[in-house]
Amino acid sequence: MSATAMTRGEASRSRVLDTARDVLATEGLDRFALRDIAKRADMRLGNLQYYFPTRDDLLEAVIQNEFEHNLRSMRGLEQQASGLKDYMERLSQLLIAEYTSLGGNIWPVLNLLHLHNRRFRRLSADIYQQHFDIIVAAMQKFGVSGTPSALLEKARLITAVIDGASLQAHAGPHSNASRSWKSLCRRTGEMAVSIAES
Repeated sequence: MSATAMTRGEASRSRVLDTARDVLATEGLDRFALRDIAKRADMRLGNLQYYFPTRDDLLEAVIQNEFEHNLRSMRGLEQQASGLKDYMERLSQLLIAEYTSLGGNIWPVLNLLHLHNRRFRRLSADIYQQHFDIIVAAMQKFGVSGTPSALLEKARLITAVIDGASLQAHAGPHSNASRSWKSLCRRTGEMAVSIAES
């Protein structure tokens, strides 16, 4: 395959993913239909199915793509932070902002799907494990000691606190410039530090 054909193929695949993400995030799982997504992406259904043969294949790719974006953002925090407290506040702010943005509408879909579908249960477990690994590495960098299982448990608890704060922020009329939103991020970061240091 020529470089030009690969570029066109990658562009088509990217267009499908962007369209599918928009449908999933703004209209929900019930409106996530391959035929409609193909039409919105200005392509034939068969062409879309070349890249994503089934609805679940496309759902998984959208979720994975969204997670990769979050993962890249999380990886950069460790180098920016001056210490554990700063890292946890930055992590809280980043994830609450991500989860209250348009992309944040995708995570509840994964939570729903993983209850009923083994494929998405594995995807969810993989996503969270990578998330935990980043937090464990940051805790170790900033001097938090403990056995691997103890650090993993702390990462899980920190994630649960941030996820809960994100749900609260998502449900409320907060903008990321409001005092209450900033306070939520700061206090979530403080709780995360308390967990890490316990």
